[in-house]
Amino acid sequence: MSSKVKQANFRLPLEYMALIDDFARREDITKATVITRALDCMQASYDSGHGGMPVTGGSSAGGASDAELEDLRAKLKKAEERATDAERALQSAEDRLRDAQRQRDEAENRARNAQSDLATAQAQSAHVSSNDSRRTEAAEEEVERLRALVAKQAATLEEKIRALASKEVGYDDQARTLANKDAEISSRDAIIADRDRQITDLRSQLSEAQARVQLSNANSMSLSPVTFDASTFTEESPVGAISMLNMLNGVMAAFKQQVKDARILGEQEGRKAQQHEFEDVINKARNDGYRDAMTYLDDRATTARESGAREERARIANIGLLRASSLSQHPRCLNRPSFEAGMPGTFA
Repeated sequence: MSSKVKQANFRLPLEYMALIDDFARREDITKATVITRALDCMQASYDSGHGGMPVTGGSSAGGASDAELEDLRAKLKKAEERATDAERALQSAEDRLRDAQRQRDEAENRARNAQSDLATAQAQSAHVSSNDSRRTEAAEEEVERLRALVAKQAATLEEKIRALASKEVGYDDQARTLANKDAEISSRDAIIADRDRQITDLRSQLSEAQARVQLSNANSMSLSPVTFDASTFTEESPVGAISMLNMLNGVMAAFKQQVKDARILGEQEGRKAQQHEFEDVINKARNDGYRDAMTYLDDRATTARESGAREERARIANIGLLRASSLSQHPRCLNRPSFEAGMPGTFA
């Protein structure tokens, strides 16, 4: 397409482009040819002095020129559509060509990789086949060792469970003993409360007696605490009653304090003994369990690492053999020549 046609094609409105395409389709010519013809007609009109308009011979010829113009527009439109379709077909063909080239490259790469995998698999297969019996015996010995280790660990755990159960029974006995002590202390507290109630009754009776004595005697008598004297004590003497009451108060206070101190001391000693025994049991169980667990984990890790390495080598060898077998039977591999000299005739 010339530069003149490109400029005209760029400047033409859409309706003119449609006419150019239509005319090109009807006349079965290219859009560039239609535009070139139209430009030549316009140039001839300018040269003849008609200002670029079609040269007509009269009023009847003017109608014919319009029809030709419409026909030209239709042909131009058809030409443009055919050019667009051709460009699309060309682009599609180029895309298909690029896809085919890419698929060809991928197939060649896969073939080269298959040959390399086949060589590796053959080498690994030769190495694995020479060590099959030895690996089988080692695997059986490892299985037996693991079974013995598991049985030993199970027996050890069973013994530890029984020891912990017996210790829990001992803890239950200690708890029952502490509960009995608490019950005994509670009964003593009840006795003390009953004595306190009796002392309160005695105090009320003493207050009533003091009131009667104050009413009967003109001189008030001091009711302050005095030292108890058994030789001067009589049931009718208010001084003796007060001394007896003070003595009972002192005895009960001392008894309460002793009971309270004994209970606190017993609770503290029981807690300390129980906590100490718990800590000993927990520390011993933790140390034994940690040591056994670390030994067991080390054995399992070593066994798993050795077994995994053997299984991985065997798996790679089997995969290589299967891949080599499948590639040797593939039609595309059978029809392509070998890429490397000296290789077995896999790709015949």
